[in-house]
Amino acid sequence: MPTPISLIYFKGEETTTQTAKLYWKTATEYQNDYFELARTQDLQAYEILTTIKGQENATTEQLYIFEDTFPLQGVTYYRLCQVDLDQQRVCYRPVAIAITPTKVLQVFPNPVQRSQKITLVAEDVAQIRLHDMAGNAIAIEFTPYLSNYWEAIIPDNLTVGLYVLQIWQKNDAKLEVKIRIE
Repeated sequence: MPTPISLIYFKGEETTTQTAKLYWKTATEYQNDYFELARTQDLQAYEILTTIKGQENATTEQLYIFEDTFPLQGVTYYRLCQVDLDQQRVCYRPVAIAITPTKVLQVFPNPVQRSQKITLVAEDVAQIRLHDMAGNAIAIEFTPYLSNYWEAIIPDNLTVGLYVLQIWQKNDAKLEVKIRIE
């Protein structure tokens, strides 16, 4: 019985617009249902980014391309898994892509008290979000007050612990910083 796919390569690169572009090519596909792409920065907890339909049965080379338009800053590992029609999965060695931050990010104070003002310094901000470590969004409004400075009051009903502040910049780069709320 043939293997589900014959993978020629799986590779990735940082683009000039600070996204991560992933490429893979198969020589043949046999009962190939789909591909799953996931990412991690710790090689343990993978976040699934997308699934891409396979060709099921193909005897000619197939090229696949996916672009992570909101990559994590620093080194991220991308893993390609192939899932056949029987839902059997084969995962391949991850590829590492380093996204170089080009914009300054500062958050202070950190740690911060509930009901206290927090300040963010970042260039070209398009969107700011705060969420807990489980991924739940926290309602908070950051207001610009000087060039590249944003501030908000930490809600007093938040539980003490770690939170993630995500900043999307106008070039679609995504910055993240962990903050401790006490």
